[in-house]
Amino acid sequence: MRFDTVIIGGGLAGLMTGIKLASAGKRTAVVSKGESTLNFCSGSFGLLANTEGGPVMNPLEGIKKLEAPHPYRKIGYASMSRLTEEASVFLGSAGLQFNGRCDRNHFTFTPFGTLNPAWLTLDGFALFDDPSEIRDRKYLVVSLKGYLESYPLLVCDNLRRAGAECVRQEIELDGITRLRDLGFDMRTISVAKRMDRKAISEFAEKISGIVGEGETVLIPAVVGLESGDQIDVLRKMVGCRLFMLPTLPVSAAGFRMQNALRHRFEEAGGIIFAGDAVTAGEFEGSRLKNVSTAKLGSDRLYADDFIIASGSFFSEGIVASPDGFREPVFGLDVCGPSDRDSGFSKDFFAPQPYQKGGVRTDSDFHVFRNGSRVENLYGVGSIMGGFDSLSEGSGAGISILSGLYVADEIIAV
Repeated sequence: MRFDTVIIGGGLAGLMTGIKLASAGKRTAVVSKGESTLNFCSGSFGLLANTEGGPVMNPLEGIKKLEAPHPYRKIGYASMSRLTEEASVFLGSAGLQFNGRCDRNHFTFTPFGTLNPAWLTLDGFALFDDPSEIRDRKYLVVSLKGYLESYPLLVCDNLRRAGAECVRQEIELDGITRLRDLGFDMRTISVAKRMDRKAISEFAEKISGIVGEGETVLIPAVVGLESGDQIDVLRKMVGCRLFMLPTLPVSAAGFRMQNALRHRFEEAGGIIFAGDAVTAGEFEGSRLKNVSTAKLGSDRLYADDFIIASGSFFSEGIVASPDGFREPVFGLDVCGPSDRDSGFSKDFFAPQPYQKGGVRTDSDFHVFRNGSRVENLYGVGSIMGGFDSLSEGSGAGISILSGLYVADEIIAV
């Protein structure tokens, strides 16, 4: 089978890249071996929250403080400004409405009621320009009886520490009670799948019966698994300020993002080889000629260009061993700490040097193999080295922007 571009990895980086390429008329395939880390997303994307110099309020200005190997430095200020705007357009085309701007971080709730900086936050979640905005506000934290993945008491404690008034109320919904009595898993996706119109109406009625004057209602994010319209319906029924609180993974918001981006990619003409994995590639000189997958047998996927977006340690795009790191599919060159002892800090909460390990890329995100650049194979997203997404709060931004940047390069040829 022949394509213009084959993308290895169906997470945020792979899907955003694929949507742009397919929308531009490129025959594009994504090989996705399973559920991606998108399912773990709490409802917000980070662009850049911290550098070694400290917290960052303006991510675009913050890239000037990053070291040269960092992907944002390769993209450059001007392209980042353009691509962040473009990212919102592509997300919107998938039916995902986000709030936020690239030149100023806002703050969103964590599942525990503390605040984290973010670039884009899915509609339906609360956001603040400054953490001090929580002070002196009244919150009603609603929990669902039997639901396992919310922490209302901890949320209330943290809100009170931030200077807010807070009360907690538990609600029992008939459909969720039946779910529990039948022995179903009382986790986020199971609960969210049963939030139909009837359940939402019951939810709204019970919230309306307990909300006090001037209170902002916070509910666990178990509404809106299929569409953000469900959240709008609930808000209108309740008739007061209501926002969702992120839950622990797997999240309903992440599940919806994954499905929405996959659908948009296929709608644009892309093809997904779901539940499959690239196992090897055939190289011809400095170019990748084709790839083999676990399920296609002797068939090969041929393309003019290939993109590897298979993620980092969590998704085994990069594999760690006592001897170092390796990229397991093509044997690509990797960068990172030179030895095991220098790869980590004994301070558990400090930035860990090994997090900067990943595939080596040039200024245009071509990867290297045996010391030579592969002319038609690009690396995007968290598989790349040169950054620490956890300490920087940059993982989603790098996945999206590096993918869109590489798509531009391919389209321009």
